[in-house]
Amino acid sequence: MHVSDAKRTSGMPKSPHDHGICVVSGVPPAPDDTEALILPIGHIRQTHCAPRAHTHTAYFTDAAGLQVFHLLQAGDGGGTTLLVDGFYTAALLAQLHPTAYATLARLRVPYHASGTPGSRLCPPISQPVLRHDARGDLVQVRWNNEDRSVLGAGWKADDVCAWYDAADRYRDLLQSEDAEYWVQLTPGTVVVFDSWRVMHGPSAFSGQRRMCGAHVGADDWMSRRAALASQPRSEDVWQIGW
Repeated sequence: MHVSDAKRTSGMPKSPHDHGICVVSGVPPAPDDTEALILPIGHIRQTHCAPRAHTHTAYFTDAAGLQVFHLLQAGDGGGTTLLVDGFYTAALLAQLHPTAYATLARLRVPYHASGTPGSRLCPPISQPVLRHDARGDLVQVRWNNEDRSVLGAGWKADDVCAWYDAADRYRDLLQSEDAEYWVQLTPGTVVVFDSWRVMHGPSAFSGQRRMCGAHVGADDWMSRRAALASQPRSEDVWQIGW
């Protein structure tokens, strides 16, 4: 759909919630047009920047809820994007290795980001790799080896070995051919996905390649989706909730 059409539909916030991902075509390959597509969903968050599948902003107490990719200029070759459904691989882990699943759901992992000058992010509250709501449903996967900090604070000695064993099993599932989906993005097509569920990663490329991206807070996105779902579809649907 074109950007002008995307502003008038409730599908963009809804699709990542239901399926993990949304693809919007016909968006002009420019940062301003990408921003115009994103802002009706929620405010764009400032972030700090892994070849394998990972989630972003694990170093925030409130990790970003939506991730947006828009390839503005393709390189000379390569540059495919990896997408992995973290909920699917977690379900496999629970089925094949229930003890490993329970370990990743129990032990809280610290994260940090200190690569940007003048910034040292270290959330005061650590979170487990697999987070569940009050009903026991999986709601978030936090997985980023580059941002993971020192493990073991408040753990028992056996917990450290158990966590690494569980992490190895989960990593193997994430890197399996069954889980990895590689896609070649093209200018004009925006990919929006649930960053609490879907992991991503890049492949090597040659030449000059420009990518425009953004993060939207989970609370902003979920609030907008709920507001749109409760209202009849109309021309001014994007004004609901602001």
